Amino acid sequence: MFDQRAFRLFEQIIRYEKMTSGALVRKMGLSERQFQYDFEKMNQALRHVGKSEIGMRNQCFIIDPGLKTAYLEGSELFIRQEELFLGEQDRVYLLYLYTFMRQEEISNFHYQRVLHVSRNTALSDVKKVRGFCAEADVRLVYSRLSGYHLVGAERDKRVLAGRCVNALLVLPLGEVALKFVLESWGLRAWLDETERILLDWQKVNRVELVQDRQREWLYLVAFLRCRGKHAGLVFSDVERELIGQQSVYRLTESLVVQLFGTRDVMERFYVTVQVIGAQRTAEVGEHVVLLDLADRIIAAFEKLTLLTLDNKRELRRSLYDHLVPAYFRIVFSLPLIAPMTEQIKTAHPELFAFVRQALSPLAKLTGKTVSAAEIGYFTIHFGGYFERKHEARRDFEALLVCPNGISTSLMMKSQLRQLFPELRFVMADGANIPESGYDMIFSTVYVPTRKPVYLVQPLLTSLEKNYLIQAVAADFPTIDHRHISVDALLEIIERHAVIEDEQKLYDAIFNKIYGKVSIERGYAPMLSELLTKDMIQFTDEELDWKEAIRLAATPLVTANRVKTDYVDAMIETVEEMGTYIHIGKGIAIPHARPEKGVNQIGMSFLRTRTPVHLVDASGPAIDIFICLAAVDNEAHLKALSQLTKFLTNDVALEKLKQAETVDEITNLLTEGEEQE
Repeated sequence: MFDQRAFRLFEQIIRYEKMTSGALVRKMGLSERQFQYDFEKMNQALRHVGKSEIGMRNQCFIIDPGLKTAYLEGSELFIRQEELFLGEQDRVYLLYLYTFMRQEEISNFHYQRVLHVSRNTALSDVKKVRGFCAEADVRLVYSRLSGYHLVGAERDKRVLAGRCVNALLVLPLGEVALKFVLESWGLRAWLDETERILLDWQKVNRVELVQDRQREWLYLVAFLRCRGKHAGLVFSDVERELIGQQSVYRLTESLVVQLFGTRDVMERFYVTVQVIGAQRTAEVGEHVVLLDLADRIIAAFEKLTLLTLDNKRELRRSLYDHLVPAYFRIVFSLPLIAPMTEQIKTAHPELFAFVRQALSPLAKLTGKTVSAAEIGYFTIHFGGYFERKHEARRDFEALLVCPNGISTSLMMKSQLRQLFPELRFVMADGANIPESGYDMIFSTVYVPTRKPVYLVQPLLTSLEKNYLIQAVAADFPTIDHRHISVDALLEIIERHAVIEDEQKLYDAIFNKIYGKVSIERGYAPMLSELLTKDMIQFTDEELDWKEAIRLAATPLVTANRVKTDYVDAMIETVEEMGTYIHIGKGIAIPHARPEKGVNQIGMSFLRTRTPVHLVDASGPAIDIFICLAAVDNEAHLKALSQLTKFLTNDVALEKLKQAETVDEITNLLTEGEEQE
């Protein structure tokens, strides 16, 4: 019997067939005992459905090519309903959807039958479903006349149904489970018909949806069609006006007729919102307010991170494409499940925090909190623009296939460029892959082709990067000589030493070997490591603002962290842009672009006991200058984040301004870091 863990192991082995079992154990965070248990359970499940087992020799997996091809091409022959094992939370989602689309009165026996569980387990699950429903003012009630049924506003019921669909689709067996719900009512064929209607409508009207959102919507619409209820769906006058102004609204009447056999205007409003929330691109002239919002978010991000982003016009356009569906998802409470959110927060905590702050105009415009999932997608969107420029020859061409939207495409492209500066990357549509003109494909989805295909995640861990480097090096030995296996090195170390933190050691080895081309998880210094004693100064002199910046930057020049040209550039930037370096409370952070003369990341601190007016006598009075020298777009963010937290703490800031010695300053900074 397949459970989520055994099926996830199966998926990972198929996806990373060249990865050793030891590396896969590290990647999945399993113990050796857990791996052996799941491996046997996986093969047992494969035997039950008449499939070839996966073998293993010398830590290498042996996979029947037919098994791999059948799975990647979408074969549904792997699991029978009675072979599916579901966890507690999975059963909650399935019971809700089963009840949501009920075709007859439901009793506890129905729940037992569809879940293959005991009476007591089914009753326990009903209690959990009731708790889930309460989150959206929906109730699961039972009566002898009507059986189990849902009570509440129609839109709230649909929001919960969307959450169930989205939550299940990110699980290894989620899609299989959703199909089983449809099959349990004898309505599995409706899914195929719904998919045909949606794809035909998109093709005729040239509407392109993000693949993940399209898949979520497909299942939700299939459940809605099977349910067949439209009464009680209500939108306010303000909402109707907003939706009716959208160009997509003109196209959705025919879709509603095909899907539901009705011209119900409320259903049309609902479908329009769903389409916009899943769109890949948006028309520029249609949402002037959101285009202006994109500008404000970019400006806020630059101010918070002290960065000047390149290709701002391109960033503005792509951010707008992302903002439009995000705005409608937030306003109309469309659920968004982003399985990468925690990984993004772990890999880029400072960037995530700055993006959260930069999105405050979006929260203000919608009047709602921007969820962590939405922030995560905006984070990888900005992260996708953090690229290093490479001068290496690019003799090979690689296609990038990522149907899940511009944000994930940008992040994937950025990481791959850093890993493989020798390659020229070209974005490609997964539905129209050319037969020639390229050497390899990097894709988030299976692509049938004779060329080498490397399946990748949008956000790569160091272990996945190492695997990818080894895989590409095996197929293209002339690309790069840096194909040292971190796994092989780790196995040698394990034989001769006790490893306390294997993941940290793995990351450290990887960054040491591939650090020049991989900065995603590279080392970022803390504030106290940059503002050391030799970087801190006090002065009693009366200075003008240019003299203050030059004096503040002196330790950086002396330590050869910056050239004198960089100091000139900081002053020129203030002359061009005004007092933008003033962040409030008498604090200024002079900085310029890295290419203006930064040799090494650094910060320096100057306290002027006589306040200095920026630009002219009417400018803000500054008594703390903190010069920043950043080498790239991300290495300084940790220190900057710590500095921001410190300076927004009024008590800590007052102590900083009252400090009389260098030791007092360094002690305050260290104390602030220890309290995080």
